[in-house]
Amino acid sequence: SLSDRECIWNGSSFLKPQTLAIESPINAEPLLSQLPSDLQQLCNLAIKLGVKQNFAAHDYANALLQLKESHESDPLSTEWLKNSIGMVVRATQVEGDLFNEVVFCPDENGVLHNSQQLVYNDAQWMHADDLIPPGILFCHPDISWEVASRIGISSLRMTMLGQNVTSIGIGEAFGQSQSITTTLQNILQQYPEGPGIFHEMLQNADDAGASEMRIVVSKKRWATQSLLKSEMSELQGPAIYIYNDEMFDPGDFKSLANVGQGSKKKSAFKTGKFGLGFNAVYHITDVPSVVSGDCTVFFDPHTNYVPDAKPSEPGIKINHVRACAKKHFSDQFAPFELFECNMEKSFKGTLFRFPLRTAEASKHSLLKSEECSMTHCESMIQAFISELETSILFLRNVHTVSVFTLNDLDDQPVKKHVVSKRVQLLGGSKADISKQIMHPGEKMITPRVLLDRLSQAPSYPSSEVQCTIHCQCYDDGKVSHSSESQWVVAQAAGSDKTVQFSKSHLQHESLRLIPIGGVAACVSSSVPTSLEGNRYQSKAFCGLPLPLSTGLPVIVNGAFELTVNRRDVWYGDGLSGEGQ
Repeated sequence: SLSDRECIWNGSSFLKPQTLAIESPINAEPLLSQLPSDLQQLCNLAIKLGVKQNFAAHDYANALLQLKESHESDPLSTEWLKNSIGMVVRATQVEGDLFNEVVFCPDENGVLHNSQQLVYNDAQWMHADDLIPPGILFCHPDISWEVASRIGISSLRMTMLGQNVTSIGIGEAFGQSQSITTTLQNILQQYPEGPGIFHEMLQNADDAGASEMRIVVSKKRWATQSLLKSEMSELQGPAIYIYNDEMFDPGDFKSLANVGQGSKKKSAFKTGKFGLGFNAVYHITDVPSVVSGDCTVFFDPHTNYVPDAKPSEPGIKINHVRACAKKHFSDQFAPFELFECNMEKSFKGTLFRFPLRTAEASKHSLLKSEECSMTHCESMIQAFISELETSILFLRNVHTVSVFTLNDLDDQPVKKHVVSKRVQLLGGSKADISKQIMHPGEKMITPRVLLDRLSQAPSYPSSEVQCTIHCQCYDDGKVSHSSESQWVVAQAAGSDKTVQFSKSHLQHESLRLIPIGGVAACVSSSVPTSLEGNRYQSKAFCGLPLPLSTGLPVIVNGAFELTVNRRDVWYGDGLSGEGQ
């Protein structure tokens, strides 16, 4: 065979046919070059000798290997540096798979290295701040990120995060054929936009065992230089924050990612069930994030913003403490430095951040095509505040809800509204029913355990308490308006018949028949009745208020079987299977 013999004359020397191509933009003799023009008319013969029509990715990788062997650790000349960059670029553009190829690429000094050993410098600010540790080899600046990423070069941003970042999977709920954005879009169609978004977050805080929840309406714009990815600059503007004082446990992050896979339905005393409520926040944002403990999570269903996000893993979880994330990406993590969260040590709470969907983002969003304005959010929060006085009546853990604002000139959030609950036992009443049934140290029990304990109890537990609800408005740091109402709240577990009925349906795991209910009656209020109308009457609750009326002069709370979106009681008429 003549393909590996120097048998084709180029005017000054003989070349091997395998180093030539009929068409080639690269002239790197003797490694790779185009067939001389005076031989182009003999291209059929040349191909039979081993000349290629075009060079494949393997040919460029092999030529770079030969160049490395001839130069070893010496810098390339200006001409060979230009040729080597050209070959690296062409290797990513032409036919052929580089997956099993070792590609050598020049560093910033013109020395060839295995591409796996190089780093792409996408964080110029780290040079100025002297944040780059020794030993990092940067690829040549003429190599683009598009090319670098295809030959296995890591970005400096992800290199600095190192082993402290993991991908967030979408969970089985999305199936094999339906995209995450389609799934979320369907959920948003079930969940109406409005104050219910904040009720869902209040429910989640209460189920987590938090005693306080805070909402921050932020109009502040943050710097956009030192970010995990340049596209995340769109997320540095107005946002809604939600804080509670309970820290996530390891499974909570996974639960948020598993859309539709309710992790609470196995717990007898948790209000949530369907695993859908959190996703109502996609009405207002495309990229929700959360900080708790040592970790920060960014969810990115579109995979447009978060580094290395892909459809099967649309988000990342970063151990910001171990990664020194604040030091390396100060602008990215500055928005989370609220309520004693300094991003340098473990945060003993949970802080959600929901950057509002901008007009520009709405043009490309697959979740909602409408911008979420700050005015719209403020109106939803105002509606939520107006219901808070009764919303916290039946919560087991949360006793204070506050609303703050954060503007460009503010260092910390400014308090605007506070609604708090103080509970006093009446007569010989015992503590909350859940505390009477659960053993010390227990965080949850299943419906089956609850029903077994009720069956074995000498008497069914009950409680009667007086709740004092304080509502305060603030202006310039001072209370500008306040009101107070007194409530009697009575709760009790059901009778033998209801307990046995519930136990007989335990095989239906999608149902959660809990025979516990309660009523609340307002006995006094500092707000004149004539101004209040009928706001204390006829409400139905399932832990939190439902948009329906009972016609009774008291608030009724029960473990109603609800529709998926928690907007109505689930009626069995016309349904089959467990629905009957």
